[in-house]
Amino acid sequence: MTFDLFPDEESDLPILRVRIHIQKQLIQHYQEMKLQHCAEKETQELDRLEKKLMWLSLQAN
Repeated sequence: MTFDLFPDEESDLPILRVRIHIQKQLIQHYQEMKLQHCAEKETQELDRLEKKLMWLSLQAN
């Protein structure tokens, strides 16, 4: 269940960092609940967010 808390705010670095933190907690929860399919989907979203964070961080420099 991927959800977008801040759809228009992905270019905001602090909010993106919070979303990554939430995403990691969600993945951990799914893994603890043995919901591997959900964990895999959320891991893909986490990868996307981390790549966006890296890209935006490089642009800021």
